[in-house]
Amino acid sequence: MYKSRFVRAATLAMLAQLVSMGVSALTVFWLASALSPVTYGRWQLYLLLGSFSGLFHLGLCDGVYLRLGGRRFDELDLPREGSIFRRMNAVLSAVATVGVVAVCLLDGVDGRGTVYILALSYMPLFNAAAYLGFVQQATDNTAVYSMSVVIERLSFGGAVAAAVVLGATDFRVYAACSIASKLAALVYLALKSKNLLTAPSARGVGETVRKDISSGFRLMSAHLAGHLTTGAARLAVIYNYGDAAFGKVSFAITLAGLFLQFISQLTMVLFPTLRRQDGAGRREAFGRLGRLVRLLLPGVLLAYLPLKTVISAFLPSYAAEMEHLALLLPLCLFEGNVHLVGASYLKVSGRVGLLWGLELTAAATALALCFGAAYIGLGVAGILTAAVVASVLRSLLFDVAVGEGAWQSTAWLLLSAAVFLLTASLMGDVPALLSYGALYLGYLGVMTWRRGGLPALIK
Repeated sequence: MYKSRFVRAATLAMLAQLVSMGVSALTVFWLASALSPVTYGRWQLYLLLGSFSGLFHLGLCDGVYLRLGGRRFDELDLPREGSIFRRMNAVLSAVATVGVVAVCLLDGVDGRGTVYILALSYMPLFNAAAYLGFVQQATDNTAVYSMSVVIERLSFGGAVAAAVVLGATDFRVYAACSIASKLAALVYLALKSKNLLTAPSARGVGETVRKDISSGFRLMSAHLAGHLTTGAARLAVIYNYGDAAFGKVSFAITLAGLFLQFISQLTMVLFPTLRRQDGAGRREAFGRLGRLVRLLLPGVLLAYLPLKTVISAFLPSYAAEMEHLALLLPLCLFEGNVHLVGASYLKVSGRVGLLWGLELTAAATALALCFGAAYIGLGVAGILTAAVVASVLRSLLFDVAVGEGAWQSTAWLLLSAAVFLLTASLMGDVPALLSYGALYLGYLGVMTWRRGGLPALIK
């Protein structure tokens, strides 16, 4: 039963992510073609700030996710959950209002001040959608959350396409599209959670809020610290080279990040499903996941040449940044291993304190390496290389935490990345693709033959 529910949920999540990835790829190209490098840099800064919107709920949403994980929606104390949701929205709306007024007074409404104002406006909507989305995920209604992702990406993609056709060249137009699409997703989640929203207010929820924040803060800060592996590279670039360089580097990072969205959708399905299993069942499931990581993730590197060819043809001003993509795609392998196996295992096992410690250690390492590379003048390529090194170390840390031979995943991914970078640097694009592709397909064939077929390979 659990297997069939997991397969259905994972299939829906992957279909939703296929739509999301396709729309995201199109919007990345549209925006890069419509905006100047400096304006695109400000758009990317808005996205970077928006990705840290979860900091403002102080871990409340993550605490709710942990508390409700594995339960059914009809088992919830709806008055309590509804009261917590309304209180959170009131507080965050007030914080956003005060923040906007402060930015207007201190920094004005031009330049980066506009970026801060738009990011603050986005924040309450993000957190409201996050709360309802986490409730739906925790109670195994992942189809609802997946559909909210589809609604958000399709509405954003449609709005961006219309703005590009109309010739909009101001990043504020596209930020408004982002805010509107998040509102559309929130409306859908609200309709699907109407019993929670319309439940009468409950008294005495303060203690529940305190406990949720206490348990969720470390998970939230661990999640945000995880962003700093690539976020540290972006911060180091914008600090040393300005908005234009930041925009071009962020373009390459965004393309690489599209692959990681698949991983985030699958990990969303894992938590409530594995939470219901016993220790032996979890170990077996994560053993299969480790084998799948070693088998499938190296295939991501095959996307390098097609992406480079398309971007060089349609966005020649960004062609030089594709050399950066060759460094960033290997980063996807190690980040994927962490999200799919390491972090998921620690969350399911309730070892949030260890997860928090590992993520903070990895974030500090990424910041030190990236800003160190910038300080000694290694350039953008050196900063991105430092981010990849930090990602490898992070993956190894999580493998050690999982134990029982999990380090083999990082070791194999590191070997795959080394072979890819070696072929890419010594050969032309097409020979490199053919050489790496032949080696990868050979590995798939050998592993499948040794295990007696693909179904047996992942058992």
